[in-house]
Amino acid sequence: DGGHEANAAAEQSPDLPRIKGFRLIVELGSGSQGVVYKAEQLSTRRTVALKVVRDGAFASSSDRRRFENEVQLSSRLRHADIVSVFECGRDSGRDYFAMEFVDGEPLDLYCGRRALDMRSTVRLFLRICRAVSHAHLQGVIHRDLKPSNVLVDAAGEPHILDFGLAKPIADSASALDSTLTQ
Repeated sequence: DGGHEANAAAEQSPDLPRIKGFRLIVELGSGSQGVVYKAEQLSTRRTVALKVVRDGAFASSSDRRRFENEVQLSSRLRHADIVSVFECGRDSGRDYFAMEFVDGEPLDLYCGRRALDMRSTVRLFLRICRAVSHAHLQGVIHRDLKPSNVLVDAAGEPHILDFGLAKPIADSASALDSTLTQ
């Protein structure tokens, strides 16, 4: 309700940007394109990861195009091991999208902190391969698959994220060839 939204906005740290419909809790990370926050989606009261494009002098037209590409390509992927996109929008000149929040750690840290036996390691790797295969079958190549872009939750389930460099396979006749070459 509107009262909850007003109260939640009042509870938000003044150091964090304000995005209508969300209460930003903490910054999770940032990159050249934008900043990701742990946030509460007020309409559903669920915890989300909210990616916000850098604004002002830090945002370029290529950053915005990359952001739009990430939203478009990520939104077509429905797989248990790929982070889901819930919504996207623009508020006060800032583009954003809300996605599934994964309380986990990067793949390399997860594996490094546990003495996984061969069977567990292969099972985890197989799940990641199946998720990547699903993306390929949907016409999407991730192009930035690395341990920091796979979070593993407490149950040991992997979640692929950050499709910011993803490319549609059908972009052109040579897109697949050039992507494989790179």
